[in-house]
Amino acid sequence: MMAETICCKKVFEGLSANDAFSMLGDEKFYSLVYSPKFCRFSSPDKVPDVFEMRCFNENFELRWVKNAETVIISEHQAFRDFDMENAGSFYRRSSKYLLWGTARDIDGKCCLFDYRTGKIDLPFTAEEGRRIFLTFDEFFRPDSKHGNMIWQFERLTGLTPCT
Repeated sequence: MMAETICCKKVFEGLSANDAFSMLGDEKFYSLVYSPKFCRFSSPDKVPDVFEMRCFNENFELRWVKNAETVIISEHQAFRDFDMENAGSFYRRSSKYLLWGTARDIDGKCCLFDYRTGKIDLPFTAEEGRRIFLTFDEFFRPDSKHGNMIWQFERLTGLTPCT
């Protein structure tokens, strides 16, 4: 089932990963950081050679790519006092990805582990053996000519244990 919603965005030019990360202030969010060697939940100052970062929670997603624009996407026009621009009307569908591995305590840290993929540290504690979903919303617009729904973008929204 898809619900109609309005999305807003704010575009920033020339920000470093640390600048983009720090402008979110004390907002609680997850940060998924990509480098040539790995992808992990972390802050950008703890990962060398960051080339992409996605900070997200149920209210927003900040996307940063090295040498490109930084974009905040939200369904809330008054997000953190930024002057958000109306990006238009979309149909939203919530979904989830099942992440590889099961929750384990390794070296005193909670992580997802699988022999094929290694370990991914989690930014929270999960019950041993639990699987984790990465939740997201997909946004669509109708095709005026044929009535089909055309995928526009996704926005990460959180992490949740499988039930």
